[in-house]
Amino acid sequence: MGFLPPLAPRAITPKWFPARSGPFESNTSNLPERPVPKLAIISLSMTKDKASILLLACGALRCELEQVMSRLPWRVEVEYLHPDLHISPEKLAIAIESRLEETRGLYQRVVLVYGQCATGLDDILERHGAERLPGEHCYEVFADGLFKPLLQEQPGTYFLTEFLCLHFDRVIRELGLDRYPRLKKTYFRNYSRVVYLDTGVTAEAGVKAEEIAAYLDLPLTNIVVGIGGLERRLVQVLDGPGRSRPPQSEETPAGCTSS
Repeated sequence: MGFLPPLAPRAITPKWFPARSGPFESNTSNLPERPVPKLAIISLSMTKDKASILLLACGALRCELEQVMSRLPWRVEVEYLHPDLHISPEKLAIAIESRLEETRGLYQRVVLVYGQCATGLDDILERHGAERLPGEHCYEVFADGLFKPLLQEQPGTYFLTEFLCLHFDRVIRELGLDRYPRLKKTYFRNYSRVVYLDTGVTAEAGVKAEEIAAYLDLPLTNIVVGIGGLERRLVQVLDGPGRSRPPQSEETPAGCTSS
């Protein structure tokens, strides 16, 4: 996930990825190559008993993923990597591979809840025997079968997710638009509308989507997609050929606890 969604015609794609302000905020330009800094691991959601499956997930998907896992039968541990690692696909790849190396032998399976977000990700997964969700990015996962038709209808579609809505102030700052507001037309000149992919995790994001569309002076379309796209793709991986379905954990996730 990035500031400017993929496939928009001739759009300028900035390098910085928005992160929720707070104690986990970091400057990843100083990250060492090995090992992945502990700051990159923003949370760990564990079951009462040792799980056989580790989900290594993007922190930007935390709210949706916690809702999905609360209604699925697998006992898993979930580790969220900081969204700031999207700043650099290369550093994200390093962080992922480092975690795969550190968790080798600790779980029967490791599943990445990422799209094709890191450089050479599928090669890394093959080396470590790990898996990931099908899909190129979170917009495609959330929109599910609607993503390509929406782009075909209007190639200049700017997609918003709950996470991006709630962090758009960071987008403005990191693109320098607070200091150079005239650059807004340059960054967004090829966009013709805003589409908010409403997963239903918070009402606040819908209000923010309206504010963002007004700021960009673009029409807004709200599409209620829910978390079904994420759930179906996760089930597709977890319930693949020859996979067992562990019994449901008695512990129920407490819901989204954003960082």
